[in-house]
Amino acid sequence: MERVESWAEGKQMKLNILKTKNIIFNFSSVKKFSTDIRLKNDVIETVSEAKLLWTILTDDLKWNRNTTNIVRETNRRMQLYIMLKSLLITLGI
Repeated sequence: MERVESWAEGKQMKLNILKTKNIIFNFSSVKKFSTDIRLKNDVIETVSEAKLLWTILTDDLKWNRNTTNIVRETNRRMQLYIMLKSLLITLGI
């Protein structure tokens, strides 16, 4: 992490510790581990899932959470379209 910090400082960038997350991909059922990664003496939060470019990544790399989210968002938008269509029909447009 020291190399990342020095690279960011060299490019005159600031790393936001509140937006930085750590996710561990470990497929071993026998050897479980955790690691503390520090950035400027603050521990980066370890999470079990993260959203990256509208895709939900989980630590087990399964697609269930992502698929559920896509279906939920699609249903929400379809309800909006149905309400809009009803309004347009009511107004006679």
